[in-house]
Amino acid sequence: MHPVRLGLLLLCLLSVTPSHAASRREKADELAARQAHALLDQRSWAQVVRIDNADASRRLPRQTWATVFELGGRLWIYLPRTGTRSLSYYAGHLRRDKTDLTAVLGRVHEGFHAYRTIVTDNTAAVPEAMEPAAGSLPEGCFVESLAKLWSLQAEGETVIDADLVLYYGGYTARGWGHTVLCYQTPEGWFSWDSLRPSRINRLDGDPPEDVLTLARSLASPRVASRVSDARRLDMVLPDGPRLAAQRKSAPPRSNDG
Repeated sequence: MHPVRLGLLLLCLLSVTPSHAASRREKADELAARQAHALLDQRSWAQVVRIDNADASRRLPRQTWATVFELGGRLWIYLPRTGTRSLSYYAGHLRRDKTDLTAVLGRVHEGFHAYRTIVTDNTAAVPEAMEPAAGSLPEGCFVESLAKLWSLQAEGETVIDADLVLYYGGYTARGWGHTVLCYQTPEGWFSWDSLRPSRINRLDGDPPEDVLTLARSLASPRVASRVSDARRLDMVLPDGPRLAAQRKSAPPRSNDG
C-alpha cells in the first residue's frame, strides 16, 4: 500500500477506535442493566434508567445505565461498572425517594442531574434466553445473591433464614467490595458465592455472630486477610425480600461484583 494511504488509514483507525470502544461499552452496560432487571423484576419493583452525567469518568460515563430497585423499604441502584448500593439514607422514605429520584441519584454522584426511564416495572427487559448465566453479571454479586435466594425459594427449598453478607477492603477510591449469600435450611447453614456459582458450601455450624469474622471466613483465602469492614443484611422470610432495620442511617457502600 502507498505510504500516504497507509498513513491516512492508520489515522482513521486511531480516530475511530476510541468512539467504537465507548459505544460497545455503553451497549454492554445497557445489556447488564436490562439483565439485572430481568433477575429482580419478578420479585421486586425495578426499573432500568439511563442517567445524564455532567461529571463523566471511565466508571461513570456521560450516559450511565443503571437498574433502580426496591428492597427492604429502600431504593437501591445497580451500576454495571461499580456495583450495587443503597439510594435511601432512611428506611420508610421509599415513596418520597421514588418521587424525587433525580435528587436521590445525586447522592451517588453529584454529576447525575437527570434520567430517563427505559424499562418500567413489570416490563420484559430481555428475552429469557438472554438472562445472564450465574456469576456473569458485571459487578453483580449483590443482585445475583438476591436472585439466588429467590431461586432457591422458587425451587421449593425450605429457607428458614437468610443473610446477604457484604464485605469490603480498602478505604480509598480503590476500595472494593463483595456480597455472599448465607442461608439456613433444616439441614443447616450454607453459603453461595457468585464468584463460584456452581458450588454450594456448607457452613460448619451456625455463622459467627461477629460479621467481620463471618465475612473473612466466606472470602477466598487470597483476600480474606484484606477484608477490613463488613455488614450483614438480614432477609426476613417468608414474607418476601425485606431487610431488617439497620442501626446506621448511612447507606451501605457500593459493592463490586
